[in-house]
Amino acid sequence: MKTNDFIFKRVVLTFFVILFVSFFSCSTEEDGENLSDEPTEITFQIDLVKMYATDIKDGEGGRLEIAGVIRARISSNTDVTQETETLLYESANDPLHVTYDDVTLGSRGFFTVAPDYRDYSYFSMVGSMTEVDSSPSNPNEFMGDINVTIDLLTITETQEFILQFKESGGQHVEVVYTITRL
Repeated sequence: MKTNDFIFKRVVLTFFVILFVSFFSCSTEEDGENLSDEPTEITFQIDLVKMYATDIKDGEGGRLEIAGVIRARISSNTDVTQETETLLYESANDPLHVTYDDVTLGSRGFFTVAPDYRDYSYFSMVGSMTEVDSSPSNPNEFMGDINVTIDLLTITETQEFILQFKESGGQHVEVVYTITRL
């Protein structure tokens, strides 16, 4: 009986020693690969959702013909642009027809940032719009340049933003976009 007890105690002891060694020998890095919860890169998605007019002059026939460009940029605090994506380009020859109703844009861009740069990088939404008129008696009307900056640290989920383009004669257009951290 003593021999069986001795063997049983040895097996149990061996089991716990192996369990103990296995538990403490595990690490968060195996084969040089980082297994932490923080991703090696962080991806952001920017969507141009819609455009609509908030003010239209009476002589425009209830709609505006909009030409222009909107770009998203990711830059660092050193003002070095790391990446640029053109999300909207409408030429004066083929302008976008905008009314008080939503015009779906559906443009999307992706930006990838190393975690080391996330703390001091930001998005810039840069745009320029013109209301295009084909009549010489009604010239094109510049609606402005916009440069909006958004700190990457503030983006933890999907957030909605609005760009406002305002022409001095009272015609206004808004562009809705979202930024999502994936």
